[in-house]
Amino acid sequence: MELPIAVGQVVAQKYRVDRFIGQGGMGVVVAGFHLELDQPVAIKFLLAESGLQSEGAERFRREARAAAKIHSEHVARVFDIGLLDERVPYMVMELLHGNELEIEMERRGALPVGEAVGYLLQAIDAVAEAHSAGIVHRDLKPTNLFLAQRADGSRIVKVLDFGISKSLGTGRQSEVALTRTAAFVGSPLYMSPEQMRSARDVDARADVWALGAILYAMVTGQLPHPGNSLPEVCLAVMNNPPRPLRDFIASVPEALEAIVLKCLAKEPAQRYASVAELAEQLLPFAPEWHLVVERATRLLGGAAVGSYPASFVRSSHTPVVSSVTRQRISAPQMNDSTPPNATEAPWSKTGRKGAKRRRAPLLIAALFGVIAVLGVLVMTRRKPETPALAAVPTPSSAPSTPLAPVVSDVHAAVPAAASAELVKAGAEVSNVKPTASATPSVASAKAADRAAPRAIEPAPGAPRYTYFGGRR
Repeated sequence: MELPIAVGQVVAQKYRVDRFIGQGGMGVVVAGFHLELDQPVAIKFLLAESGLQSEGAERFRREARAAAKIHSEHVARVFDIGLLDERVPYMVMELLHGNELEIEMERRGALPVGEAVGYLLQAIDAVAEAHSAGIVHRDLKPTNLFLAQRADGSRIVKVLDFGISKSLGTGRQSEVALTRTAAFVGSPLYMSPEQMRSARDVDARADVWALGAILYAMVTGQLPHPGNSLPEVCLAVMNNPPRPLRDFIASVPEALEAIVLKCLAKEPAQRYASVAELAEQLLPFAPEWHLVVERATRLLGGAAVGSYPASFVRSSHTPVVSSVTRQRISAPQMNDSTPPNATEAPWSKTGRKGAKRRRAPLLIAALFGVIAVLGVLVMTRRKPETPALAAVPTPSSAPSTPLAPVVSDVHAAVPAAASAELVKAGAEVSNVKPTASATPSVASAKAADRAAPRAIEPAPGAPRYTYFGGRR
């Protein structure tokens, strides 16, 4: 088959073709280089025999539209789309280095539970965003999960090939034709029973089936519904339950086996309602991916990632559940309420910490309020300074005679006769003209006042009163 491009050729005056990567039944993928941005890219060309009006061309356009709508890091990004020589569609994507999950499984056989669940949770991140945009992949399988290698050497799962994806709720005639009931779309080894009956009448639970079948194959190294021919595989998918995972790997936790078998239920209503619900159940086996689970939950509008039912917690992974619960304390959807049958202790601790944080500002405000009130009380209880008098007698002129202002202050509490004598004495004192040498300064008057506090001696038989800075 003649290839539409040659090594060294420049596409759209900016993409140089460097080498061929692979070829499929409908297209070819090459490694290229963006001459303007100075970065490597991958370019996918649709083979010329498919034609611009064929189903292949429509699937090609659909793949580009679907990938452009999804911004998850677990989907290969699409940068550009166009036509080569006005007849060959092409798509420019990020260049990935690594291998397909299918190759990893062939090379290593059954994968450890934690690693396998981690790969699946990363795929769920991409699928959850697709579902939130109304897109069902319909062709999830190990060859469409790519284990890409980052610059730091770590690996990340990338979901590929949304070419046969289905947009829920759209009425485009091209999409209706492309998903007509008679079309056999997807890989039968990972295809749900309802998709085998009618590829058009599927929803997100078809992807839940496929994810369960992929996890089955990763953990056991076996297919859930093997067969020597396509009809045999289809009959097994439609009628036969898969063998328990523990028949192949005895160390597989019972709880994980129950999760996988629920994904592979024949009736969609018996499976998990969404990939976010599936991710929540898988989290105890790969707790380091809790952020992926929380994002999937937010994307699909589900409930917060809560604790797990008591029936779900098995002795084989009970310590993992407790560690996951501790990491989920800071989740944005968390609240202080504890769901029924939830793990109690971690959530109660979380509630106390949250209450302490909420009470701290109130306690600080109350402390400042108490300090302010105490300050006011201290100021009101201070003894007022004695007002400056027009003439202050010397100790020799009136050693024991009270001043007129003091008399007027307690006049109402002293008998009438004593009051008259005090007023007369005060008047006599006020008529004395002090000399400069006999008139003390205001500071000395205050010192004398503090050294010898004045007290009024009432007449014999009268009640006694003591003067305390304006209070009796």
